[in-house]
Amino acid sequence: MKKALSFFLIFALLLCLFAFPVNAIGEGSRYYRQLLNQYFDGADLYLSEGDYAEYEELYLHQTGGATDWALIRADIGEHAEAEIERIMLGRYFYQCDIAFPFTFTYGIYDAERGRFYDLCEIEDESRYPDLQEVLDRFHVGKRIGYEPLFFDEFCRFASWEGAPYPDVILDSYGELAYHYSLDGALDWVLVTGMTNMEHPTICYEVIGDRVFRSNSYSVPFDLTYGIFNVHSRKFIDLTQAWQMTRYAAVTEDLETLGLGEKIGDLNADGRLDIGDATEMQRCLAEFCDYPADDGVEADGWQRLGGKPLAYRSDVNGDGMRSISDVTATQRILAGITE
Repeated sequence: MKKALSFFLIFALLLCLFAFPVNAIGEGSRYYRQLLNQYFDGADLYLSEGDYAEYEELYLHQTGGATDWALIRADIGEHAEAEIERIMLGRYFYQCDIAFPFTFTYGIYDAERGRFYDLCEIEDESRYPDLQEVLDRFHVGKRIGYEPLFFDEFCRFASWEGAPYPDVILDSYGELAYHYSLDGALDWVLVTGMTNMEHPTICYEVIGDRVFRSNSYSVPFDLTYGIFNVHSRKFIDLTQAWQMTRYAAVTEDLETLGLGEKIGDLNADGRLDIGDATEMQRCLAEFCDYPADDGVEADGWQRLGGKPLAYRSDVNGDGMRSISDVTATQRILAGITE
């Protein structure tokens, strides 16, 4: 009797294993049938037979006890090989292929309208309360301004945990400004990043109307700043990029973010104004001394390349501190470029 019972239990267990494949879709989910009706004319052939098919209701948002919207992850397991990236909902999405029925595998079920929407279709975010928090919770896309988009690319670029510098350790990384093309696609990003590798040497570089100084060359960017080209997926040092027409807007970024030292900013308040012209006149008349850090080349700083600079107060770039710098400052403030 015991042997017969054991055989029956084993047979029943095997029957269950064959009856329900490992990747079976949870048909008990609330909106599974609606998804089949909307995208597959009611047939679950694709979802039930796909090797990697999945359907999951990640989050149900409820108001007054009733669900008003739901975050859905669905994928038939067959993708189109086409690189795709998009900025939407204040987030950056990137995949090397296109999923179905949702482009990036995520969608919203709108209970009031009784239908699904691809995240790419959502235009009125306010219709779905707490959407951003929910997307954060499930790590959907990368929220611009909250987390770096290209951290992995930077690690590879800096040879972090890889050849040719296996001992390189990431010290810092950040994305400071995003720039878009006319069609709204993310074009390039101003970044900052450092590793533990440095080459001690006093250096400086003039970028636009600002000077960047350091006691060492850093890796992978000489002065810690660079540009990431989203389309080519490549980084370039800021000391090279700023002169390229494509990245002309970077000089505005440096001004907005207050990076480097503004040439002529004698009182070091981050801007060039009439107070700096007055301070130059006072120094020239020997009513006060120039700031101790005013010397650039004069104090032995070595130029990386490009425009030389003797002093931070050398506004006209002639290598001297004179009344001409006061005049040059006044012309800049008056908007006179010739």
